[in-house]
Amino acid sequence: MVNEKRLKAMIRLAEYEKNGSGELRICRYSRRDYLILSLIRTFFLTTIGFGLLLLLAAIGNMTTVMDQINYIDIRALIAWVFLGYLAFLLFYMVLTFVHAWRRYRRASCSIQGYERELTRLDRLYRREDS
Repeated sequence: MVNEKRLKAMIRLAEYEKNGSGELRICRYSRRDYLILSLIRTFFLTTIGFGLLLLLAAIGNMTTVMDQINYIDIRALIAWVFLGYLAFLLFYMVLTFVHAWRRYRRASCSIQGYERELTRLDRLYRREDS
């Protein structure tokens, strides 16, 4: 005969696994690993994004660039681009760190409820067996 408590618990767990799969995926990692992975991904994507923005700015101002090409101080230009890149990178790294920290904390709280429900289901099975 079907135990209704176990069935309801299994339905709740299945719904969580279906709807809360993001939290399950996040909590597979330790907090440190999840934060580092997020920061590494942000580093590469920010570098690509900054390069594309720089390329877009150069193409958009091509006439000015071509008119001033002989008078541009290359060292100063490289220094300004590098400082701009560092500021851009730092800004997005801080945003990513805060976002990933909050997301992991929210996921771990959600997973605790999931684990309590699993424990409750396990107890229901153990009572049935004994």
